Amino acid sequence: MVRHLDRFVRLLDCDTEKKLQRQVSRCALAVGFECWTYTVSPAHSTGTPYFLSEEPRSGISDHLLLLCRNDDPVMAHCREHTTPLVWTPEAAAHDAQEKTCRLFAEAASFGLEAAIGVPVHGLGCRWGVVILATYHPLKRRDVVNRLPQVQLLATYVHEAGHRYAAQRSRVEQVHLTVREVECLHWTSLGKTGWEIGRLLGIAERTVVFHLENASHKLGVFSRHHAVARATALGLLPESDSLTTGEHPGYNRPLAPG
Repeated sequence: MVRHLDRFVRLLDCDTEKKLQRQVSRCALAVGFECWTYTVSPAHSTGTPYFLSEEPRSGISDHLLLLCRNDDPVMAHCREHTTPLVWTPEAAAHDAQEKTCRLFAEAASFGLEAAIGVPVHGLGCRWGVVILATYHPLKRRDVVNRLPQVQLLATYVHEAGHRYAAQRSRVEQVHLTVREVECLHWTSLGKTGWEIGRLLGIAERTVVFHLENASHKLGVFSRHHAVARATALGLLPESDSLTTGEHPGYNRPLAPG
């Protein structure tokens, strides 16, 4: 396990989803699995769970994505437990749950021979799971022998990946009006409230109103923090798109103020 630790730790240095995907794939291969998925449900998200997998995504990973259904026994286990799940033909043959047997049979049709699912919790997530799978036949005892490595890997994947799930959740939840985006945009360019009001043809107090509303939606307490958060979430247009009319919604009429 120690020989893989340095590789696992490097997951924490991944500053983009693409880098994280590549490094998780390296780690998964190092412990003997070609396919993997990371699925979490952020605590304050009402949308679909966040999902990350190897690229290009395999047929197995596509099927594992379907396991995020609420009625799926795997996800039900992950929401309520912290113990890992081990899937092999041997285990499926002795599983008392009809649904689990059927799901394994469906996954086997895509070439799945063995898999380990490790539930993950905390870090702003209601529930989650890291699943590693392989096309190669493995005895149950061989899969169990890999459990310590896989469980350690799952903790690093969740530590590195939860921030992207949270970011996706915030993007889904934050809905800024066109006026709010315009006020933040001009603030990011160093304009004062008075100058923004002149540019937009509205009163300075109305600019302040829109900036305060945007700050509240973004969960910050100042206009400059609001600009930073909106920029990080990709909610602001390119620096010249408002003046060129490329901002989505810029071409539709705006109510005064």
